[in-house]
Amino acid sequence: LLPDEFFAIRREVLARVAPGGRLVLSGIPREREGEVVGRVRSRRFAVAGRRTENDWSCVWLERLSAS
Repeated sequence: LLPDEFFAIRREVLARVAPGGRLVLSGIPREREGEVVGRVRSRRFAVAGRRTENDWSCVWLERLSAS
């Protein structure tokens, strides 16, 4: 999903990640990676890793708690 498509369903997707679970977001244009991570990262999610290739990024986030 591109960022704008993901943002439209972000809350529903994040609610389905169990504590300790991971969410992998791929196909992010490199120049928008910071925006995507900023809109997902919170007290409940932390960046667990990232990879870039050419103009694309992939990030994975870990759900830290149930609240």
